Amino acid sequence: MLALSLGGFATGCTTPAASTDAPLHGAVDEGTEVCTPKKTGQTLSLGAEVLHNYSNGVVVVDSVVLDDAHGLHLVKALLVPVKDNLFGVGSYPPSRYSLNQPGVQWDRRRPAVGATLTPQGPGVNETAGAEQSAAPQSTQLTTVPSGSTTPASSPTEHDLLLAIRVTGETPDAHLDGVTVKYHAGKKKYVWRNLTHLTVETVKAACPAV
Repeated sequence: MLALSLGGFATGCTTPAASTDAPLHGAVDEGTEVCTPKKTGQTLSLGAEVLHNYSNGVVVVDSVVLDDAHGLHLVKALLVPVKDNLFGVGSYPPSRYSLNQPGVQWDRRRPAVGATLTPQGPGVNETAGAEQSAAPQSTQLTTVPSGSTTPASSPTEHDLLLAIRVTGETPDAHLDGVTVKYHAGKKKYVWRNLTHLTVETVKAACPAV
C-alpha cells in the first residue's frame, strides 16, 4: 500500500483518471489544490507522484518542467525508488522522518531527466493510472483512498521528487502542474499532472482545515 509522507497542514487526496494510450498512461484530466507554508528563499519538495511504466518497452525521460510557475524555481528533479510511502510536500532535502519510512531508497535516487524506466506491469493502482495525485499535507502518513486496488506487498515505484526554491512572495508563489516529456523508441509522449500548488510566505495564510 502506498502512502504519502507529508509536511504541512491540509489534508485530502485525489486520484484522477488517466488515459491509457501512452506508456505512463497519459495526462491527468483533473487536478487538486495544495497549499504549503514556506519562506522566500527556502526550498520545498514535491513528491506525491509516481512515474510507472505500463508498457512493454523502455521509457526515457526527456524533460521535467513546472507549469505556469510564478515565484517558484525548479532546482532539481529526482526519481527515488519507494515501496510503501511517497514523499509528498515537505522540506528539501527531505527530513529524516521521510527518509526513514519503509521502502524509501534514498541512496538509489537519480536525476529524472535522462532516466530510463523499464516495464513495470499493471501497477499498484491501475484504476488511477500512474498518477497518485495531489498531495494531502500532514505530518502523519496518509493512505491512498479506499477505492484503490493494492496487492498485499507493494512493488517498488519511482517517486518523482521535485526540489523547488521559493523566489516569490504571497500571492505570487504558485504553479499549475508539472509536465514530463519522454520517449519510448521513436515515439514521444507527454505526462502531465495538474496539481495547483500555492506557497504561502505569510504566516497562517494557508486555509485552516
